[in-house]
This record gives sequence, structure tokens and C-alpha cells, in this order.
Amino acid sequence: MTVFSRAQLSLHPLQPSRQGPHWSGVPARAWFLDMTRAASPEIFARITADNQPACYTVSPLQKPAVADPAAFTLAFTTLDDDLTDLWATRILPVLPGAGITLGEKSYGVVTVETETTTDADLIQQHTLSAELPQRGLTLRFRTPVTFHSGGSQFPFPTPDLVFGGLLDRWNSLCDIQLHPDTRTFARECIRISRYRMESRRVDTGDSPYGVLTGGTGDCRYVVWRGDEYWQRVVHALAAFSRFAGVGARTSIGMGQVEVLPERG
Repeated sequence: MTVFSRAQLSLHPLQPSRQGPHWSGVPARAWFLDMTRAASPEIFARITADNQPACYTVSPLQKPAVADPAAFTLAFTTLDDDLTDLWATRILPVLPGAGITLGEKSYGVVTVETETTTDADLIQQHTLSAELPQRGLTLRFRTPVTFHSGGSQFPFPTPDLVFGGLLDRWNSLCDIQLHPDTRTFARECIRISRYRMESRRVDTGDSPYGVLTGGTGDCRYVVWRGDEYWQRVVHALAAFSRFAGVGARTSIGMGQVEVLPERG
């Protein structure tokens, strides 16, 4: 069983400031890794090794839907048992009331909210439930999503790229493995029924990531043929996307996604 955790920090600037022109996911990732290294150099070395699958995501600073115009949120996920335990027991408990620095800006941590699930929970909920799976699901890409395809960036979430990528990430991280034919099912049996998306330029400043292009907005996918089992696996992967992100550069805040409830 593999544990997935998501934490969201509510932040308030410690001095008057506004967001700069560059993507805040880069300094947010640096802060996350600095905190991990300070708490456990061994875990830091392992999760940043060249052959290690991506086992965390970090969001950019975002404006919450609250009245306070100065407030921000910062979210991150962990998809590795040791990393999840490290943050849950040694780092998150001391963050409320503390200050953090992202690049050249400092923020006070007001609150920390967490949620946790496991691969076994998602399999139980989505593939073993007595309830019939819905044929449609809608993903909202809250930050730009892009994919590495054919040696270049591809900023549109086609079914095979979305669910094939989630399948790869699941099987690289989880104890419970999903069938590799899920990718074929996504390519041949899922269609996009509607979307409302726009392209967005992501300038990461002097970082090695350069300038990226991604798509934000809503995309609805429909299973138009195929066995019920595969529909269930797709819904499990969609739920996993909240923790794993979708596409490339999820460690700097791209591909942050949520599943929207189906209408009717």
C-alpha cells in the first residue's frame, strides 16, 4: 500500500508585495526541497536522484476565493511513504505561525490543511464499488498542463496523454499495479466531448526550465465504448490526478488538476 498526501498552506505576506513576472512554482519547489533536505538528507538524496520517479508535486502561489486580497495558498503533495511520513511528523506540525521564504519574498503560514489517501483506497472506491461508473468525467486544469510529445511541448490534454501518463506515474510509484492496456483503452475508447481551455505562457525566469506553454481550463472526457472495468480504472486514475498532477513539470506547479462533479 502506498500513501498519498496533499497539504495546503494558507499564507499571508510578511511585507507588502505583489507577485513578480516569473512563475512562483520554481521558488516554491526550492523551498519544499530545502525543507526536505534539512529534515532528512537521506530522503532528499533519494527523491532527487536521476533515476527516481517524480514522487511529489508543488503548486505555484495561488489566490484563494476569500475576501482577504493579500492571502495566498501553496499546495504540495507527496507520493512516497517515507517522504509523506517525514512531512507529516517533522515538518507540517511546526509550520503554522512560522515564516517561509519563497525566492525574495517572505510569508507567514496561517493554517495547514491536509488530506491523505492510498492506492488501495482509490482501487476500493473506484474499481470495487457496487455503483456503476459514469461514462463522463471532467478535469479542470487549474495550472497550465503540458506534455513531452514527439520531442516538443504539447499543451493539450488528449485522453491518451492524460490517462496514459497517470498510468505510468501510478505504476512507477504504487504497490498495486494497474494493467498496461489502460493506455490502449484511453487512446481507443475515450473521446473529448467538450472543452473550454486557453493557452498560457509560463516564464520560469533564470531557471533551467525556460519558457513553457500550457493549457488551462476544463476538458470533459467520455468513454464511448469498452468494458466497465476499464471505465473504473480511468476514474481511479482521475482521482489519483489530484495528488500526482498531470503532464510534465508537476514539480514546479504545472498540471494541477481537480475532478469536477458531473452534471445531472
